[in-house]
Amino acid sequence: METMAPFQPTSGADHPELVKTHAATTLREGILRGELKPGDIIAETRWGPRLGVAQASVREALNILAAEGLVQKRPGRSARVTRLTQSDVIQAYQVRAVLEGLAARLVTELQPDLGDLDRSIRDMQSSAERGDLRAAIEADLRFHLLLCEMSGNLVLSRQARQLL
Repeated sequence: METMAPFQPTSGADHPELVKTHAATTLREGILRGELKPGDIIAETRWGPRLGVAQASVREALNILAAEGLVQKRPGRSARVTRLTQSDVIQAYQVRAVLEGLAARLVTELQPDLGDLDRSIRDMQSSAERGDLRAAIEADLRFHLLLCEMSGNLVLSRQARQLL
């Protein structure tokens, strides 16, 4: 956990919306990199100074992460990084399969330009050939999110974003 870089505001980042978004991004990256492990506590009082932001900004960032399913919040308690069970993962993939199948069907009906999807596939391939696993995973995620966005169904896109 000590390896997480402190939050560095960029121009305009002192705006409350941007501060909470940047704090959420920093915490999300820490979770995805494994620096914050399942079950770890994310206390606002500890993370505010660590990220260089107010506790309220950490609280709002945690609300964003809770909506994404990355942390769990209980009244009167600090947030914890979500601990997924095998059943949680299986169920998420079941729902994801249905959503992405529907997205693919809707995209074929709309017949949009598929150039961005093709680019995502090429990015995955070139990342894999270079042995850059992180870039390959990011390209794969972009592909799946883009497919759902191209469906034209905002509810489907929102749900897919939460699952992915």
